[in-house]
Amino acid sequence: MICRDRLRRLMAIHRVAQKTLAKDLGISVQALARILNGAPFDFVKLPILARRFRVSQEYLLGETDDPSISAAEAAIDKEEWAILELYRQLAPSGRLAVAEIMRTMAQAGKTGLSRLQERKPEPFAGPGIRHGLTGYGARG
Repeated sequence: MICRDRLRRLMAIHRVAQKTLAKDLGISVQALARILNGAPFDFVKLPILARRFRVSQEYLLGETDDPSISAAEAAIDKEEWAILELYRQLAPSGRLAVAEIMRTMAQAGKTGLSRLQERKPEPFAGPGIRHGLTGYGARG
């Protein structure tokens, strides 16, 4: 059985409402309320729940006190997690822009030449022009 106190704590820490979590799990709010009150949990949903809160399934089941992430997620290093957290803070339009930038950069990586490398730097038109800056901030 799922450890309901841990689930409640995770919901509070991550500021996830019952309605939101119920939608993520594909169950009704009433079904989630019953689970939080000790009703049996459909273990098919356990991986979804563990990923949602970035904890192990064993932690949710009360089999361990270590909430460490699962083996698959452990393959993501700290830098990747930091990028993911920043991404999650973006509005949908920002997420689309980041995805497009990443696709462009990935494609450029396949060809070995990025669009920035193809362009010739243009003279810097900002206030630094008085100090002899040209291109991308380099001395000219």
